[in-house]
Amino acid sequence: MCRKGDWMRQTRSPVALSRPSKSGAGVRLALAFVALASLCVCAVSQEDTADYWYKRSGELFVNGSSEEAVQALDKALQIEPENATIWKTKGSLLALIGKKDEALIAHQNALDLFNQTIEKNPEDAEAWLLKAETLRWMNRLDEAVIAYDVAIDLQDQRNADSYIAWSALESKAGVLMELGRYNESIEAYDRAIAQIPANNTELRAFVYSTKGMYLNNVGRYEEAVEAYDKALEISGERSQMYLPALQNKGMALLEMGSYEEAIETFDEVIETDPSFGGWYGKGQALKALGRYNESVSAFDKSLEQYPDNPLVWVDKGEALQTLGRHEEAIQAYDEAIETAGSSPYFIDEGTSAKAWHNKDLSLEALGRNSEAEAAVARARELGYEE
Repeated sequence: MCRKGDWMRQTRSPVALSRPSKSGAGVRLALAFVALASLCVCAVSQEDTADYWYKRSGELFVNGSSEEAVQALDKALQIEPENATIWKTKGSLLALIGKKDEALIAHQNALDLFNQTIEKNPEDAEAWLLKAETLRWMNRLDEAVIAYDVAIDLQDQRNADSYIAWSALESKAGVLMELGRYNESIEAYDRAIAQIPANNTELRAFVYSTKGMYLNNVGRYEEAVEAYDKALEISGERSQMYLPALQNKGMALLEMGSYEEAIETFDEVIETDPSFGGWYGKGQALKALGRYNESVSAFDKSLEQYPDNPLVWVDKGEALQTLGRHEEAIQAYDEAIETAGSSPYFIDEGTSAKAWHNKDLSLEALGRNSEAEAAVARARELGYEE
């Protein structure tokens, strides 16, 4: 087989297409920044091979066809039912689209197979790494750290300079950040960067960006900006990592309340690539500054590119609501409700509930009280809290 690892792990991108929660409940990040060439390096992939269906699943996922991507993985598993990597990738994809029970079954199958591999060869560092990644998806974080450490130790014993060493350290760092072990996490990120050859600027920029992403997730915004600046410093504008780092820097600046600086950053994103996502961030910054008409225009630009992103619809609705344009705000909230949860790229638990709550406010303002009561009831049913 030509696979090393799995495309779901290889394409974990620090591109943020959803908004961080101010409550610290967590950030649902997109996995849309995918280079198809990284999915599988095969000279030939025939349609009757597991490799073909495995790569096909990645292409389908990139195109937003998540259900078909799962079906492609099932076809791969019909050919290779004991391929742990395919089971792991299927579990990760099912988790992303909210099928938690099915995801757990797939991940357990992967874990059992990785354990069998390790029983036969306890020094298989890649098996330990993939086991750790599986445990991480299963939210068994403490066990994941232990498995990462085994993979790291095995590589250290061999003085091996490979993707396993830095990947295990980078992934372990993310888990430590999730566990609140921040100093250990930063140390692991620094070790991961040190493992990467200095001339591999793309990879070093990726790890700095990932470090920034997790620092942003836990509210350490100034440190996140520093990490993104490091990524930008070592990657040129043509780099695959340049725009993700720039976009995420803008999101961190938003969270810091540095709105003017955030607008400058998003303007640079827009100038470099108008379709990348900078209009949404700029709209948020403009809204925060009270420049509501300008923010509506920015959100409209974003929706031209991403019409199925419920987050943008909610933000646009809030700007319209503040301007007293309640009919238009209701239309925006209806769009948010319709699109919420429909795409794996724009996952944000609670978006639909918030849209229902905000819709209630505009309905009240228009005197449509019975509809408002139904909307607020739906918001509470979905778990909205004041």
